[in-house]
Amino acid sequence: MDRGQFGAQGGYLGPERDKLGRRRKLFDNEGRCGGGLRGPSHLAYGGRGRTPSRLRHGIEAREAERANVGRARFEHHEMDEVTGDCPDTDVANVIGANQDAEARPRTLSHIVYFVPDMDKMANFYIDRLKFVVTDKFNNAGPFLRPQANWDHHCLFMIQTPEYMQGLEHVAFHMQGPTDLMLAGSRMVKKGYESFWGPGRHKFGSNWFWYFNSPLGTHIEYDADMDLHDDEWEARYADIQPETAQMFLFENVEKWTPGGPPPGKK
Repeated sequence: MDRGQFGAQGGYLGPERDKLGRRRKLFDNEGRCGGGLRGPSHLAYGGRGRTPSRLRHGIEAREAERANVGRARFEHHEMDEVTGDCPDTDVANVIGANQDAEARPRTLSHIVYFVPDMDKMANFYIDRLKFVVTDKFNNAGPFLRPQANWDHHCLFMIQTPEYMQGLEHVAFHMQGPTDLMLAGSRMVKKGYESFWGPGRHKFGSNWFWYFNSPLGTHIEYDADMDLHDDEWEARYADIQPETAQMFLFENVEKWTPGGPPPGKK
């Protein structure tokens, strides 16, 4: 292999984009920002751009913050002290917007149930299976995660009347907001009805886009969900438009300035 494909630390540089057209982030051989490794290993940990090494550095950064050291700095770039993520590295003459890029779910994100007996169901997961409450909507239900998973939630339950129970929606992690928007817009073009979104939640911080499904339930694409460890203290709020989302967009037909948007005079 051409030596020119290796970085100073011996990490394989590879192409700036993977075969799906996504710009790769740069890490050194220890998983830090700015080093030689540009391979796809950052997709290995749950498919969400985090490896165990990067999680380790994220923990170190939080320790530094608690010690009032300020932001933890690693080689070449600052690393986000909460997620362990690095900023995207832009490369000259590489196009960032690819309408034809493949946008597929990376992993199963979470499941949401309609539950008539909330206390009984929640206590089963919390007491018997040792799930952790990350946040809770007082008039709906808790966001839950297994102890071994740092995702904000893998399970959410909504208090409902007795006649209304079962699966509400299944969500799938996308690589990021761009993939979510690409996949969602393609769903609309294929005739699937947008139910809610695109937007970004407050609890969990994940981007979202929900669709009505032929299964009689909803399907959600999400991206960039928060990670929480055992030091996180759960938040409590009533579910309402202001707490359910930070902002909400509407998918409309494409247009350009110079005339009214579609459907408007």
